[in-house]
Amino acid sequence: MAKNLTTKKTLNKKALAESSLIYIFADDLITPGAKDLIREKKLRCKYIKKEELKAEIIKIIEELTTEQFSAEKKEKITKSILAKIV
Repeated sequence: MAKNLTTKKTLNKKALAESSLIYIFADDLITPGAKDLIREKKLRCKYIKKEELKAEIIKIIEELTTEQFSAEKKEKITKSILAKIV
């Protein structure tokens, strides 16, 4: 499977606030420029396996099919997934 490349340009597009928590796939490649930006902005990195993200997506899909899906629950799940993707 091909590895993703995390670059300084990619991180800058996200307009991350200082000390943000970002999720990066454990097998991704991170460029030296991206590492410098992570240190500069004091970003906190959490590595996630693709299988964990897949399980989270399946959980969301199951929630979407229920009839008792509230707006608050939808917002919480959406934020959870967006936080996991860099």
